[in-house]
Amino acid sequence: MRTFFDAGGLQVTEEWVRCGRIRIPVPAIRDVWVTRPPAPARRWPAFVALLVALAAGASWFIWRDWLTEHWTTVIIAIVVLVALFVWGIGLDLLTYHFEHRDHDLWIIDAGGRRFRVYRHNEVEVNKALRAITRARDL
Repeated sequence: MRTFFDAGGLQVTEEWVRCGRIRIPVPAIRDVWVTRPPAPARRWPAFVALLVALAAGASWFIWRDWLTEHWTTVIIAIVVLVALFVWGIGLDLLTYHFEHRDHDLWIIDAGGRRFRVYRHNEVEVNKALRAITRARDL
């Protein structure tokens, strides 16, 4: 028996797809697909934006004279700092976020029952999807 995929509790062979106690014969698989679970609601960006707005308003009242004279310098400094942040830190955080998001691998068997057989990052789930596709094509 040839094994196409074996990781994280999911095993895909020529004859079976096994995940824990679930065992589905490959010929009985009607459909297989990948989904991404809905993202949880996050409120921290709104909170950070509120804090930045409050800090900007407070700094305007405290350093009004200096800011009025040097507003172009302040704008240039802000643009440069934001660009450095996005380039140096933001892109790494964005890459990490997209690489580590969970994806779900689903199977519908001949009886019409849906099974979520695997949850991992996009790369690993697509490896499992290709393995099931190869097993079905034999």
